[in-house]
Amino acid sequence: MRKRVLSPTSKVAKGKRRCISNLFWDFLPLKFSQGRRLPIRARRRLLLSNSKRPKSEIVQPTSSRQLYYYSDCKLREDTLAKERFLFINWVDSVVKMHQGQTLEEFRIDFPLEQTSSHVVDAWIELVFSKRVQQLVLNLSPIYCVNGGPWNYSFPKVVSPVGLTSLTILYLEYVNVKQEVVEHIISKCPVLEQFSLFDSVYLGHFKLAGAALKLKHLSLFRCSGLKCIEIYDTNIVSFKYVGWRNTILHLENLPCLVELYAGVINSPISYVIDPMSGLFSQLETLTFEFGGRMSECYSSSARPSDVDYFDIAAYPELTKLRHLIIKMEMDGDFGLLKMIPLINACPYLQRFVLQLSWDHRVKMTKKVVETIECPHQHLKVVELAGYYGRVTDVEFAKYFIHNAVALERMIIIPKCSNWELPERNYKIVHKKEIMREEKARCRAKEQLQGNVPPTIDLVIH
Repeated sequence: MRKRVLSPTSKVAKGKRRCISNLFWDFLPLKFSQGRRLPIRARRRLLLSNSKRPKSEIVQPTSSRQLYYYSDCKLREDTLAKERFLFINWVDSVVKMHQGQTLEEFRIDFPLEQTSSHVVDAWIELVFSKRVQQLVLNLSPIYCVNGGPWNYSFPKVVSPVGLTSLTILYLEYVNVKQEVVEHIISKCPVLEQFSLFDSVYLGHFKLAGAALKLKHLSLFRCSGLKCIEIYDTNIVSFKYVGWRNTILHLENLPCLVELYAGVINSPISYVIDPMSGLFSQLETLTFEFGGRMSECYSSSARPSDVDYFDIAAYPELTKLRHLIIKMEMDGDFGLLKMIPLINACPYLQRFVLQLSWDHRVKMTKKVVETIECPHQHLKVVELAGYYGRVTDVEFAKYFIHNAVALERMIIIPKCSNWELPERNYKIVHKKEIMREEKARCRAKEQLQGNVPPTIDLVIH
């Protein structure tokens, strides 16, 4: 008796097609008033409807969620090509059916590349003719790669009429040119948020002028970006992650209160030096340190090769209330190197450390002398990536002994991703689970007896 061969119409094949077909719709947070999710067909019809979602939901990237969804389904490139064809045809039909004169939001979350530029250009031209208010293009690929020339390139909008209503522009894996960005910023009188992720940006980025309405600017991993100049404007928050060959120049930003600065294979001085005049006015500051990515798509320095905290004296941050540090590290990095930065924040209320360690966790016995410096206003300390190393214990005890107003200490023994535990992965290796459980036990042994009753110790 011959073995049965699975045909393309088998349950397995159908399941794969359903996975990718429903991928896009599963990311639309459209719900009934009772909280139940809309059925897929209803969500398709509502794609171009006037959404009332908060702005914070509109601009959140979903590339990592797409990556793991695709991994679970074990999709192949040929399947993606077929679904891309079906997706484009469907969006074409929905766009043509829209009869309204104006459009509040147009959002695409699907892996489209330069080969689909003719259809995406047509969509953009149409939505601008309807004076779209929020435009979100998240074209993240199914594999985690840097942006490159294969990305879709954003066109130049010729008619300035279509830009008069745009308030939010979010582009991910979408390449743009300097003249296109300058045209958009100058012709959008009400643009408040501009975000660019994993793109190829050829040229300089310049933002200046008190007349601009732009309040929130994000530039993440934009290869080809030679220089960033921001001055004499009323921007409120600036978020940047990039390489040290990009020149930074920021000054005279009186409304800036939130800064997110990420450096790839570079020390903290790369962002401290060109922005030193702004730190005294910040209320929220986030530093992201990492490696393993190169703008030239070649091998790069390991995180352990970079001395991130290479500054002996930091500018005083008198208004800072929230300090967040994200680090990707190998080996047993001395966490007390961060103490001079923390001491420069006399009114700090919340400190968060998120560590992403390499799988080779080293346990050293080296002891570093604790620095005594009382913190009168620090109330919450969160340490994610705690594995019970000597440096972990030293760092935790530093806050226990010096933060006189400390109310809560949160210990999270997970390091596989900076966003844990909020993100819930479907596939977690058994060894990782065992390692986290051991780290949880070590945290209880090391800290529970050393924490006074006035501090609420929470170990996840």
